Amino acid sequence: MSSEVDWSLLKDEFLAAWPRIRRTVCSMDDRLTNIMDYLEGILEYNVLGGKHTRGMLVVLAYKLINRDHITPEGLYESQMLGWCIEMFQAYVLILDDIMDNSLTRRGKPCWYRCQRFGAPIGNAAINDALMLEHSIYWLMRHVFGDSPNYKYILDEFLECTLQTTKGQALDSIYSLPSDPPLSTFTMANYDKIVIHKTGYYSFYLPISLGLHHSSIHDKELHGVAMEILLEIGRYFQIQDDYLDVYGDPDVTGKIGTDIEDNKCSWLVIKAIEQCDDTHQLSTIRDHYGRPESPQSVEIIKQLYDKLNIKNIYEEFEKSSYDKLISMINDANVNSLKNIFIAIVDKLFNRCK
Repeated sequence: MSSEVDWSLLKDEFLAAWPRIRRTVCSMDDRLTNIMDYLEGILEYNVLGGKHTRGMLVVLAYKLINRDHITPEGLYESQMLGWCIEMFQAYVLILDDIMDNSLTRRGKPCWYRCQRFGAPIGNAAINDALMLEHSIYWLMRHVFGDSPNYKYILDEFLECTLQTTKGQALDSIYSLPSDPPLSTFTMANYDKIVIHKTGYYSFYLPISLGLHHSSIHDKELHGVAMEILLEIGRYFQIQDDYLDVYGDPDVTGKIGTDIEDNKCSWLVIKAIEQCDDTHQLSTIRDHYGRPESPQSVEIIKQLYDKLNIKNIYEEFEKSSYDKLISMINDANVNSLKNIFIAIVDKLFNRCK
């Protein structure tokens, strides 16, 4: 079914809408032209350059739900909502990179490590992220302020923002040293992180916005969609954890730091589960989460290899794909099945 979706065409159309949306955002205050120029730089550097899958999913939902009733205005509105999610992603990543002391993002220096006006941006990037966030709400009000769908769209966006901040908090808390060591690295804790930090805004929000934009507000349908899309979000995040360690930085656009940052990652949880002697557990305790020691990162990677984490992941990916397709086929959401299957097919075996 994935062949029904021309992702290349969808992306071309989505990118073509960006200049108009950027101009609209940067025209919000003609009294502060220098700030609007600065905002344009923030947008161009941080919003562009990713895969834009989240944003395109809004457009995909609109197109598949309204196959025979697509209008130029409706298409543009769906693209605008998609770019709102891309702007959301951008400001979340700006803050995430500061908290994680990351070096690169999408093959470029992280925003807080860049220079503006002849000086490092540094923690001023926090305010830049806030400006990005509130530009989203201005844009949605500007386009949808008089629409009966506006309340549903705004409520959904705010709710997913709240859930994402909870997930970010969980991610930070479970990355702190624990007593006893490694005690917070459990699959239950991991699932809480990924559902909130990734699942809501990456998969549920785009499809939910596509539904609300199409005046479909049925709570039961949204609930079934949420269950499936959060499971897809978990699948996606586990792929991300794998790529953090085993991905090619030239392809992924970022240098993985989960081991150094003591992240509650699927890989380390699986490694702990596979340890068959105290020496292996001691190796994780002594070397995981040691940013001052590059050798420790290599020691953990060598242990992952010894524990066959790659093979375990490959088996997980295949079984997860089968589970997701089964969930989709069993769900009473005929109008959305093609969307869900297209998403899962796009994610399967991804390398970035």
